[in-house]
Amino acid sequence: MLSFTGTGVFLTPRNRRMSQAIQKRVVVASAVPEKADAKVSIVNTALPGAVIGFSVVNRVIYRTLLVPMKDYTFFITQFITFAYVAVYGAFLIARWKKGIVTDDMIAVARSKWRTFALIGGLEAISLAVQLYSGARLPGSLLGILSQGILPFTMLCSIVLRGRKYSALQAASIGVIIAGVLVTIYPTFSSLSSTLGVELLVNSALFFMSCGFIALALVLKETALQGENLDIFVVNTSSSFMQMLATIVLMPFSFAVALGGLSLSRSLDYVNSGIRTAVGTEGLRITPYIGLAYMTVNLIMNILGITLIKNMSAVTAMLTSIVTVPIVTLVFCLDLPLLAPQPFTPLFVL
Repeated sequence: MLSFTGTGVFLTPRNRRMSQAIQKRVVVASAVPEKADAKVSIVNTALPGAVIGFSVVNRVIYRTLLVPMKDYTFFITQFITFAYVAVYGAFLIARWKKGIVTDDMIAVARSKWRTFALIGGLEAISLAVQLYSGARLPGSLLGILSQGILPFTMLCSIVLRGRKYSALQAASIGVIIAGVLVTIYPTFSSLSSTLGVELLVNSALFFMSCGFIALALVLKETALQGENLDIFVVNTSSSFMQMLATIVLMPFSFAVALGGLSLSRSLDYVNSGIRTAVGTEGLRITPYIGLAYMTVNLIMNILGITLIKNMSAVTAMLTSIVTVPIVTLVFCLDLPLLAPQPFTPLFVL
């Protein structure tokens, strides 16, 4: 039996079945983008919460690790950078084999090696400075001082990416800086002049190191959004350069830790640092704390760079604001290896 269509074409039963099958495929195909968009929307909604959660855990483990490794922060820097290169490199190779990462992406990363060298150097300096100064600061101050990354990120975005911010956004940055100063004032005023100066110097170092992180984040954002690179291409490239920069900074790290350069003292320092890191000296649980910190830190960085890729560096930094009162309140608890910090209502303002 023939069927006449509105287009003037006669359909046989066989052709009718083929037409219906094609229509079903078209309907299914049109539904795929909607499902993909819904999935992306869910991921983007969950990302900030995941970043906040892992940031809080990361900050607590970070401060806990600095208790046994206070005098050996150089080793933490080395372990972290080598772990970054190994893990990100493994993910990069796996994604390259699956075709997610293309040869063109790798070629672009190679052509931008100077940018990634700058990113790696900035991250190496900031990590070394924050580990050194953070080991000498109360845990409750770390989250507060880390808010310096937001004004620095906005400043770098204005200079490098030509972004414009409203007067209200600029005022909010002023409020954040004022909040940091008001919150840390009681801590400084309760100390003697000598301890106060030491705390001030370490706080300033920690705060200013946020500028290096901010610049690195904006450069990563430019690479991710400008060149449409995979996140693991960016992370592996910057981490490799960070590892090289850390090696270059090794003499400086030893000079700071030992008060000068000496081959015999450096060898003793390395031996003692390794023994402390593996738990044969000091706390036996040190290597497990270190492993937990590296794991959480890697996950947090992957989530953070994904947030930057899907949104922006400033959006990623805004999520960090939420972590400040949470982290500060957590440090007021009686945590293992950490003395509880005195609570003040200013922490949650």
